[in-house]
Amino acid sequence: MSASSNQNGTWDTVRNIYGKSAGTWTRVKRAFVKQNGTWTQFHGGNVFEVYSLGLEQSVVSASNRGLWANGTTGFAGNRSYVLVTFDQYGNILTSNVYDVFGDSTNYANANSATQYLISALGSIPAGTPYVICSYDEPSTNANALTSAVSNLFGGIPSIIASTMPYRGAYLAIGLANQAPVLETSCGTFMNSVSNPSASSPASDQGCLDAILDYTFRVYNGQIVNLVQQRIGSNVVSNSHAVGAVTIADLV
Repeated sequence: MSASSNQNGTWDTVRNIYGKSAGTWTRVKRAFVKQNGTWTQFHGGNVFEVYSLGLEQSVVSASNRGLWANGTTGFAGNRSYVLVTFDQYGNILTSNVYDVFGDSTNYANANSATQYLISALGSIPAGTPYVICSYDEPSTNANALTSAVSNLFGGIPSIIASTMPYRGAYLAIGLANQAPVLETSCGTFMNSVSNPSASSPASDQGCLDAILDYTFRVYNGQIVNLVQQRIGSNVVSNSHAVGAVTIADLV
């Protein structure tokens, strides 16, 4: 859904809507229409805060996990991965949890959460805004997701398998089939920081610093105003990330 105007016989999408208040024309930041009893946004954007959290972090409450929309809970995460997609105005289209940790070594099974996540990643239409975030434990079977995430990035290599410690945190934000606006992960092995390769789920309780907290907006088909709020140590950023547009007068 979008607002369009017809000039010289051609319909074009309206990029800005203005309203007059106290004699002054002001750009309308968000506009809605009511269909079948439900208000749906058709112009502007929504503001989101996303939290990717390892189980052992203690910086914020675990109840913050997942996605917050305009200051209220949009979709609460659960173990492993959360995948959320949006329309161009920030209305949530899909939101699901994929517990790849629960698959253990059986991720190749067609009915596993890992395979369902791979299928979901591959079915997102090009240009669709999305968020992938994690909670508790995202490293198990992460290597099985590398190709699917890279395909989502339009062929850009993903860090998803190579940088994730046990009970770390992972976050990706972008538009499907394009280089990610952001891909990052963080966390250190609690019991073997100097030699992570010697650590294993059996010996590590988790990452004390695994937190990724960002705010962003989905505005007219773009990811804009991406701002880092809090992050843990050992953050690894995807060098191919394109960065987000900043629109200064959004409220």
